[in-house]
Amino acid sequence: MRCLVSGGTGFIGSELCRQLQSRGIDVSTTGREAPTRDQLVSTELVYHCAGVAHQSASDSDHQQGNYLAVLEVAERAAAAGVRRFVFVSTVKAAAEGGPYGYWKWRAEQELTECYRDCAMSVTCVRPALVYGAGVRANLRRLMRAVQRGMPKPPAGGARSMVGLEDLCDALC
Repeated sequence: MRCLVSGGTGFIGSELCRQLQSRGIDVSTTGREAPTRDQLVSTELVYHCAGVAHQSASDSDHQQGNYLAVLEVAERAAAAGVRRFVFVSTVKAAAEGGPYGYWKWRAEQELTECYRDCAMSVTCVRPALVYGAGVRANLRRLMRAVQRGMPKPPAGGARSMVGLEDLCDALC
């Protein structure tokens, strides 16, 4: 089997590539740029992990990176005859999820609608907050604060998390 991982150098994508390769799967990668036709030839499965995750990004950056880019990769994959497309979205995907969650949600909606009766099957995965080696952003700050003995978050602030290795094992 041959697959392509967009966002293959990112937090989730790099671990996913490592696990796929350890299973003997031929893997090619892209960063945030859409794959070329040559990269998609003979590819059976595309994992789309690329996106904009920074809270400080503008709405237009989220729209471009978490919606328009997703649709472009899916369109190219379908045109190249890819059989399966897996969109790694977010638990925050919702119409009222702020720019990040909103544009991920819109991408899910569009993918589901556009590829409902298509030869390429589409799966949208909404992982909970992902933790693991190399984690960044708010979770990294929280982990550092806890290591310094700061109080844990209040009980009402409970949040589900999933380990990076476990998530990628499930994706495989």
